[in-house]
Amino acid sequence: MRFVAALCNTLVRATNKAKGAGGRGQGPCLASQSDCAPRLFPCPLPLAPFLNSKNLIATRSSVRTRGFTLLEVLVALAILAIALSASVRAVGQQARAHEILRDGSYARWVAANLIAETRLSEPFPAPGTREGQSRMAGRIWRWRLIVSATEDGDIRRLDAEVFPGDASVDEKAPPLVTLSGFASGRDRAE
Repeated sequence: MRFVAALCNTLVRATNKAKGAGGRGQGPCLASQSDCAPRLFPCPLPLAPFLNSKNLIATRSSVRTRGFTLLEVLVALAILAIALSASVRAVGQQARAHEILRDGSYARWVAANLIAETRLSEPFPAPGTREGQSRMAGRIWRWRLIVSATEDGDIRRLDAEVFPGDASVDEKAPPLVTLSGFASGRDRAE
C-alpha cells in the first residue's frame, strides 16, 4: 500500500509542476498517505497524460540504449572459435597420448611375460632369435626374442621386442617396447 501512496503523491507533484503550482498542498488530489492507502486506485487523476511525461517515465528517445555492434560480435565469435579449436586440439592430443601410454604399458607386460616364460621354460636358453605372438588385453601382440651370449659364459642376455599386432616384425620397423633381461646358467642343475 505504501507503493500506491507514493505513486499517488508522485503523480500529484508532477501535475502540480506541470500546472505551475510548485509543491505539496496545492492542486487536485492532495490526500495524505493515510487517505490514499485504503483506496484501490488512490489518485482520481487519469494516468494517460503522465505516461509520456519527462518527470515520471523516460521515453524511448531520451534513453540511450547501447548494444553490441556487428563488428564487436564478429570479433567475439572469432575469439571463441579460436579458443574452441585450440581446446578441441588439446583434447585430441590428450586422447592420443593416453592411447600411446596404454599401448606402451601393455607392450611392457608382454615383454616381461615373454622373458619370465623363457626363463621358466629354459633356465639357460640357447643364443638365437625367436618370433611369435601373444594375447594381452584382448589384442594380439607380435614379439621377437633375441638371446645372445655375454662376456660371462654363464649368463645370457634376453632382449624382448614387442610390436602391435597389425605391424610386421622386420628389421626396419621400430618396436613399441624393448625390454632386456638375463638368464644365468649357474642356477641350472648339472
